Amino acid sequence: MKKSNIVLTGFMGVGKTEVGRRLAELLEMKFIDTDTAVESAVGMKIPDIFQKYGEERFRCEEAAVIRKAALCSNCVIATGGGVVLNPENMRALREKGMIILLSAQPSVIADRVMKTAKRPLLQGDDLNERIRNLLSERRPLLPGL
Repeated sequence: MKKSNIVLTGFMGVGKTEVGRRLAELLEMKFIDTDTAVESAVGMKIPDIFQKYGEERFRCEEAAVIRKAALCSNCVIATGGGVVLNPENMRALREKGMIILLSAQPSVIADRVMKTAKRPLLQGDDLNERIRNLLSERRPLLPGL
C-alpha cells in the first residue's frame, strides 16, 4: 500500500509543527497538528489539561486524535513529543504514513522551549537535565521508526 501521509515525530521543541506547516504548504497537503487537535477536542490548552486531569487523561485524548488523524489521506501530521510512548499510536500512524523523526541537541531544545508556553513535562530545577532524561527514556522507543 502506498503511504499517503507524512508523519513528523520527535521530542518537544524540535520543530515538528513549523516544519509540518511549511511542508504541507509546499506539497499542497492538509496539515494536522495533533497537540492543537487535542486542545480543540478538550477545550483547554495542554498545560491546563495536565494540571486539571493529569498526563494519563492527556495521553488518552492524544490517542483518540491520533487514531482519527491516521485515517486521513494526503496529510502532513505533526505529532506531540510523547506520541511514541504508545505503540498503538505509532502502529496507526505507520499504516498510511511515512514516519520522519526530527531531532535537535538538548541545548537547542532547551532554548526553544524556554521561549514558548509552559511545558508540563519539563517542570523542575534543571531544564537541560530533565530534557536529557526524557530523551534517554524515549530513545529505546525510536529505533523502530
